[in-house]
Amino acid sequence: MRTCKLWYHKREDRLSNVDFLFCPKEFPDVAVGDVLELFHVDNGVCGDRGHRLLVQITRIVEEFAPKQSNTVSVDQSLATAFQLKNYGDVVVRKVVDREAVTLSILELSIKEQCVGRADQYRFRRFLLHSCVHMHRKIEFCGIRAQVQEMCRGGERVSCGYVNDETRIVFRSSSAAAHILIQMSAEMWEFDGDGGNLYMEKCLDGFLPELFRKWQDKNCSHYVTVAVFSRWFYPRSTVSTTDKQSTLDQIPATVRDHLMIDHRGTPYQDFYHVMIQNEHYDEWMPLLSKIKCVFYKYKAMMNAYQRSLGLPKAENSTASNGNFLEALSNILHCGFEQTDQLLIVVSPGSGVFNVEHTLVNLTQQRTMDLSAGIDLVCLGEQPLHIVPLFICNSDTADSHRLFSSSSRKSLSLSHNVDDRYCNPYWINISYYSQLRHFGTFRNFAPRIKIPESLQNAKVIITRLLSHFSIWLYSSYYRLSTDSSKTALLDLMAHCATSSGYGSVLFGHLQCQMHLTSFCKLYPFCARHERCFRS
Repeated sequence: MRTCKLWYHKREDRLSNVDFLFCPKEFPDVAVGDVLELFHVDNGVCGDRGHRLLVQITRIVEEFAPKQSNTVSVDQSLATAFQLKNYGDVVVRKVVDREAVTLSILELSIKEQCVGRADQYRFRRFLLHSCVHMHRKIEFCGIRAQVQEMCRGGERVSCGYVNDETRIVFRSSSAAAHILIQMSAEMWEFDGDGGNLYMEKCLDGFLPELFRKWQDKNCSHYVTVAVFSRWFYPRSTVSTTDKQSTLDQIPATVRDHLMIDHRGTPYQDFYHVMIQNEHYDEWMPLLSKIKCVFYKYKAMMNAYQRSLGLPKAENSTASNGNFLEALSNILHCGFEQTDQLLIVVSPGSGVFNVEHTLVNLTQQRTMDLSAGIDLVCLGEQPLHIVPLFICNSDTADSHRLFSSSSRKSLSLSHNVDDRYCNPYWINISYYSQLRHFGTFRNFAPRIKIPESLQNAKVIITRLLSHFSIWLYSSYYRLSTDSSKTALLDLMAHCATSSGYGSVLFGHLQCQMHLTSFCKLYPFCARHERCFRS
């Protein structure tokens, strides 16, 4: 460890990858690959760790010969980020124990490029045994990435060392983001948290907050917003009695899309794309377009059914909706963005009735495309594990009404454990709007009662024994109506407590009556302590 004078230098063509310059004659023990730590003298050996810079010697520049001896130079942008003063004294220390400065998590941001798993693996190998710092731009084989976050020992740091134990996370700022909103029957019900409709909770809470975070992170996602729902028709539509005459009334275009669930109820799935693969810097103005579709959705569905002469259908609940069907239809491979982000907004609680075969197919497609699925539930979180799939048997697989193959009749041979599935490939979270209302959390009462008064206990028997003296006193006869009311309220409250057999009564209302009474009767205020224990 030695103290040196610090200079700044700018990156040039010949010094494009050199962050630290020093005179080799003054540092004979420093070789290529060593890690050095720089900090100001006033920080001390145990000073502020946030302003300490870690640099790795990637190349020794023999031509560096400063006029003043014992001088080192650091890249100007790097020194400014770590608040290293130009022409100041810095301590240069060689890091012997690299485990102490090794990062546990390194988060990289990728924008407007497609990076596959193989490229991510090569990029990780390139970063091993090197030093990184916040907001550093790294380029390797045409892949451009920027350091977004670093953690060591559970705390955020500004620089660190990368080794085999460091977990490198790739975050895409230009992903193909698909926002799927489930328009089930719960969307038009009231939420128990804030008293709003689940529809309003999504439009006025979750979506604006999501768009603001994208803008703060400078994201350039290609966004698709769609709504989906499942509508059940009456069972009489496919009843065995007079079945053919009933089915003939249904148009042929609808018959091809009409399905039957495991309970024998016909249904039809609907999808409506509001925004498709759009890229905007400001997403807030598009909320008005989404709101128009939300408010007209029920009318659109009823108008569609009336135009085709279909029987009146009923909107399904979130648990019986077409959750997996929507995921399977939206998953596809793209070459312009890295990764696919699927955000499913559901008014339910994270429990879905699904088909076992469809679960396996959706899981396989998700793994093949490396897509991340985030399920955002607007409902209340249950006490059991979520997300939870209740799988129906193979005999209950949905089928078309006019299928060439006959329906198979198989008995329920599955185990009970096979009916329930917890998909690890789906990230679930619950959105709460309570934190957006300051009145719920930051409520400040206009009148505060002292804690000593709230915690005090009134001896009822002593109060009752002195009521007779107060009622016949001159203060009582000459007092106003408010003074008399205070005494009568206190007397009635104490009599009620005594009737219940209570010896000590600590109710807040009784304390208030006693306080107001003692303020109105000064001669009784002296004896207030004898009525409290």
